[in-house]
Amino acid sequence: MRPLLRHLLPGAWVVLTLKMRGSSRDRSRWETELPQLLGREFEGGGKLIWLLSNTDFETTFVGQIT
Repeated sequence: MRPLLRHLLPGAWVVLTLKMRGSSRDRSRWETELPQLLGREFEGGGKLIWLLSNTDFETTFVGQIT
């Protein structure tokens, strides 16, 4: 994913659905870890949300490129 981020303009929104098999139900740590893994483009952070179409093993990350 990281190589693709450089093609996005500042202010663009990124929506990722993450498959979390084998992880605990508490996914709050990913709200801080995922922006760090994606790089400096997400200095403002992001938010994990559960969409109606997500299964128990999925969560969706929404963040804006800075």
